[in-house]
Amino acid sequence: ALARLRKEDAEIKWRGDMLIIPLRDAQSGALVGLEGIPAQAGADKYLLTGSRKTGAVTAIGELTDAEVVYIGEGWADTASAVEVMGGAGIVAHGAGGMEPAARYAVAQNGRAQVIIIADNDADKGDNLGLTAATSAARSISGWLAVPHLGDGVKADLSALYLYSGRDAVARCIDAAQYMGADENSREKEE
Repeated sequence: ALARLRKEDAEIKWRGDMLIIPLRDAQSGALVGLEGIPAQAGADKYLLTGSRKTGAVTAIGELTDAEVVYIGEGWADTASAVEVMGGAGIVAHGAGGMEPAARYAVAQNGRAQVIIIADNDADKGDNLGLTAATSAARSISGWLAVPHLGDGVKADLSALYLYSGRDAVARCIDAAQYMGADENSREKEE
């Protein structure tokens, strides 16, 4: 999946077959660490000693000029949305980072439509990914996109891309639901 990701981001670097991404504090934007993601599917990620993922984000593309900003738990999910739909993205680095990432998106670009992409943990009773994404979308009156691969099947956007292709990713994002208090107060940009 990493082979198809955008390479023009100035802060994203390749070291051999390892993608090195910066971790920035979601409030201050300060660099708080680096994460290495191997190109090989299923391989372990590496966190540079002293790095902090809690409350950290990674931007994909230029946030301040984007009409749409996509937020996902992981790099591959967020990059899949940006690749298929355009715009920019923010990696939240886990379910617990979704709300800080959503607030960061609004702080960076209050004009952008923000679409939160859930990790649909349908294989688990509590579905933490969907709960966190829903809460994040509601916290900023944003949009919620929920990947689906079948009843009771865990699904994230990168898996949807892998198993069902680009068109399925576009349909998932196009079906995003507005999560604000008044569903008529904002219109989804077409």
